[in-house]
Amino acid sequence: YSDDISVENYDKRKLTTYEFTEIKEYAKIYFVGPHAKKQIDFDDKDGVYKVVLHDHLAYRFEIIKSIGKGSFGHVVRAFDHKNKEYVAIKILRKEKKFNHLMATEIEILEILKKQDVNGNYNIIPTLESFTFRDHKCITFKLLSMNLYELLKKNKFEGFRLTLVRKFALSILQCLKLLYSNK
Repeated sequence: YSDDISVENYDKRKLTTYEFTEIKEYAKIYFVGPHAKKQIDFDDKDGVYKVVLHDHLAYRFEIIKSIGKGSFGHVVRAFDHKNKEYVAIKILRKEKKFNHLMATEIEILEILKKQDVNGNYNIIPTLESFTFRDHKCITFKLLSMNLYELLKKNKFEGFRLTLVRKFALSILQCLKLLYSNK
């Protein structure tokens, strides 16, 4: 899919009734999730977005897999059909108190990103933020794996001291930047 797909030229059978109306709000369509098992109800009872593999977010990102879930919502691995790259997307729960927290998180990450131009302080690079179906979303550069996945891969046996020192040094470098930006 590319940015020259227009709503008028798209096969309407690939869209739900809701999407057919919703899609008109978007100037460019990159992906619609034509083979996804579409949902009519997008949220669970707690306001958490129901992740559907190979469906779209904002008619641009294809959800590839869920890589984390917590009290704030989901983090998914997605393919950005506009920029042709994999990203991580944090999809916040649909609740007003979380919107304020997300705005604060984005503001802090933007400040830190400007200060960590060379990547010396291990700040995860944010790419952009958007709202989709009343859920605040933030995209990040996709990193290789999180600490839990690494532990799992290591059969939960822990790590050598040299690796733990590297982790600690990375965390301390980030804390140093945070401290200098109180």
